[in-house]
Amino acid sequence: MKKTALITIIAMLLSGCTKDECNECSYVVDVGLEFHIKNANGPDLLNSSTANYFIFDSIKQFNDINGEIIEVYNPNLDFPRGLFLITETNPYSLRVFTTTDGLGINGDEVRTGQTITYLKLNNSDTDTILTEWSKTNKSTTISKAWYNGDFIENHQILQFEVIKY
Repeated sequence: MKKTALITIIAMLLSGCTKDECNECSYVVDVGLEFHIKNANGPDLLNSSTANYFIFDSIKQFNDINGEIIEVYNPNLDFPRGLFLITETNPYSLRVFTTTDGLGINGDEVRTGQTITYLKLNNSDTDTILTEWSKTNKSTTISKAWYNGDFIENHQILQFEVIKY
């Protein structure tokens, strides 16, 4: 059994892209933002042990697509609402997968643009995420991001904090 598995792995490695093919088959996607939500005193508002926490299953995401506000829900995806709660961190983190709808791509053309995502945390609190995109035939990345109008520094490598008052 181990010998068969080893042979299979070696065969897969040897049959991968050649150096010339790699430029044609590679694609980078960075479409999410990850952050903590705390109240002004510091407690984690994504953790159910905190008073007045945001109930993850009730959080909804909406995208502004050409002026039409559309709720995110795709049952074929791992995260149908475009949201993922990370409970392994302290405080908990929320990952929001934003949209590039409306930023089509043709050939090697580089497209940039902005998209707006609304995060409805509960019936009275909706936040706005503005993302600036760069999209080519080889990558889709968020180049800049703002949360409720505040520019997010180093959003690609760091989680950021949202403070609710």
